[in-house]
Amino acid sequence: MLTNHCYQNIPECWNEVTDNETKRKISECCGQPGPDDGSNGDCCYQSWDEQLKLVSQDYKSAVENSEQAKKKLVFITDRRDRYRTWVEELEKAEEKARLVCQQLDVLASQTRKIWYNSGKTVDAVQILFCMIRDFFFQVDGLRKEYDDLLNCVNNNHDQNIGKDTGILKVCDEYLKKLEDVIKVRDEMIKPAMEAIRIANLIRNNISTRAWPAPDKDNKPYDPCHPYDDLCPECCGDDERYYGLKAVVCEWYQEFNCNIDCLPSNLSEEERKKEVKRLETERMKAEEKKKECSKSQDPEPIKCECELEPTFYFPICTDWYKLEIERLLRKDEGLVDTLRKELTDIIKKKESLQACKDSLTKAVKEVDPKDRCK
Repeated sequence: MLTNHCYQNIPECWNEVTDNETKRKISECCGQPGPDDGSNGDCCYQSWDEQLKLVSQDYKSAVENSEQAKKKLVFITDRRDRYRTWVEELEKAEEKARLVCQQLDVLASQTRKIWYNSGKTVDAVQILFCMIRDFFFQVDGLRKEYDDLLNCVNNNHDQNIGKDTGILKVCDEYLKKLEDVIKVRDEMIKPAMEAIRIANLIRNNISTRAWPAPDKDNKPYDPCHPYDDLCPECCGDDERYYGLKAVVCEWYQEFNCNIDCLPSNLSEEERKKEVKRLETERMKAEEKKKECSKSQDPEPIKCECELEPTFYFPICTDWYKLEIERLLRKDEGLVDTLRKELTDIIKKKESLQACKDSLTKAVKEVDPKDRCK
């Protein structure tokens, strides 16, 4: 219903009325002032037509804003998904790296115990060799004493002492057994020396690191309760060592297995400070590593091709991964904001469309061209 007034027939000469009073009464039907410029036309038609033009402009603007908002939301959503995928891939790589660190930790711990035990084995074999050597020194001493005794008997020229009789018979039997012992000397010394060689090879192949000194309480080193770092850094000639444990520790340090990830409850500001601190420590470690390389090789090989980004382990504390996570959090918040904005724009567009459709229908109903047919 277009008006709350009771319906009244329009005078037959409505289009001939020119007085202001009649114009005023006609304008009351639509609540808008009628045309006072002498032109003909329905005031409601003209008012609705003007409103339709304005609403149409607002509707077109809303449609354009809606399309732009949709495109922006699609773009940001796609970028957010790419960031999310990249973060997931980095987290998978971090998980694999942590599994490698677990194995390296076990290997480094076990090689430390094997290195300690192999050192003890070297000491034990050397003690055994010393005992064998001392034993045969004593055997040689007994042989000398036997020769001195036999020489003394022979020089005595006592006719009561004959060969294979009395003390000489006992001496002959003693000599026979003594020579049997002397014969196995080479057979025992050679294996003992070979055992020393193999024990030292095992020890050095595990690690050439110097034997640890007693602790501050003068207690001997205990590999089950060690007081030294699992994989200490070595740069100087006095600190450098080689062997399987050195290889394991090289990878252990390269993966930075001793560094933990950042706590998840840190604020954005605290996270930035922690990342900056870790980055500073990493740069110092890289500089130290370069200095060590220079000391080992006066002319290091220069690499002309460097791929970016370069990851540093652990990945969970790497600046690049943390930057991707920051961008992901930013885009996630932006996606939520854009969705709300798009919803408001769509509501406004639908409202304008409903208003536009109503005005279009109303204007069509009161259009003089159609009404006067």
